[in-house]
Amino acid sequence: MTSLPTTPASNDAAALNLEEMPITQHLVVLRKHLFKVVAVLIGLFFCLLPFANQTYQWLSEPLRAQLPASSTMIATDVTATFMAGSALPTLWPYLRSCIFLSVSRRKLWHR
Repeated sequence: MTSLPTTPASNDAAALNLEEMPITQHLVVLRKHLFKVVAVLIGLFFCLLPFANQTYQWLSEPLRAQLPASSTMIATDVTATFMAGSALPTLWPYLRSCIFLSVSRRKLWHR
């Protein structure tokens, strides 16, 4: 297995640079990268928006092939998947126990 050649001086300098950066500087760099990612996603969204109907037709083709000849597909309550109100009450006991365990563990650890 071959590996790419690396220069020890550049690796040491990069590691030293990361160790010298305060946490706020790391957060600033993270914020900059997140803005770039969001900008790319928004750009892709607007570039692909004209092809939305063609994409839907392509993705729904297997389902439409299973429908009877005289029927059509309709979208009812499209946002139900994203706005499911029943998901939080179902998950709340698990979330509550995770929060309690993390808080109690932190209290025990810092005594």
